[in-house]
Amino acid sequence: MAKFTVNRLDFFNLSTDEQTQWIDRLYEVCKHSIANADKEGFYKFSFGSSELERAYYVIETSCGKVASFFTIEYYTFEQKGKPTTFFNTSISIAPAYRGKGLILRAMLQFFKDFTFLASRGNVYWISSSINPVSYHAVADIAWKLYPHIDAPIPTELLPVLEKYSELFHKELSCTSETVKFVGGPSLLVSEQQRQRMKQSDKKHIQYYLSQDIDFERGEGMPIIIPASFSNIVGTIFKIVKKHLTFKVSRFTFLQKTKPVERVLVMDENKRRRGKHLDINYSTL
Repeated sequence: MAKFTVNRLDFFNLSTDEQTQWIDRLYEVCKHSIANADKEGFYKFSFGSSELERAYYVIETSCGKVASFFTIEYYTFEQKGKPTTFFNTSISIAPAYRGKGLILRAMLQFFKDFTFLASRGNVYWISSSINPVSYHAVADIAWKLYPHIDAPIPTELLPVLEKYSELFHKELSCTSETVKFVGGPSLLVSEQQRQRMKQSDKKHIQYYLSQDIDFERGEGMPIIIPASFSNIVGTIFKIVKKHLTFKVSRFTFLQKTKPVERVLVMDENKRRRGKHLDINYSTL
């Protein structure tokens, strides 16, 4: 199994040559996610001037390959006489490392580095989920988030979304049934991915698809997660429970299989990780 490390990238304290090298490495990851993305546009979007504070992170494999690049941006303003801070996270994952829990790693890094601001007022993590799969990845582990199958976005949070859309130059579209951002980058989606999402049995993916959101044309569903202590604890609880459930299910499956089948399963798992076993099954 590939091992990953999360490192903060102090981009603007690097030399010009080092910045250029990092732009080349990061662009190779991000170009697979957004349609019509050139290197100059990627630089302006990620490192251009902004009213928001920014922190950059790189997730690398043990051999130094960039698996993911994500940006955490935050802004504080007064709302009803109380400071309100919202965060935005943009994350790109190289195709070879998708489905390996890197969105979870980014969320945990956010909770680790920035929840100290909760003592100053209301803090929210906001993202424009640009496809059903990314929404499912977050909704499946978050203790509380909006919108949800059972919880639409509360009206008191709409001013926070309006401020967010103003700073990110996104148009916020609100109807009685759907709240969405429009005018974002178009997403690259293959026909195979499109059919896989339609046929998915994941309730969060189907919920996203049921909304009037054309994610292939730059529309996205806003995700709001309160960064409160109770929500952090609840989210950690869900993550641990999910992990333990997977471990128990796998152990039960292996106990029920016959010895030869068990070796075959373990051998296949190792093969997928690039470790080949030379076993003579006829001797078992």
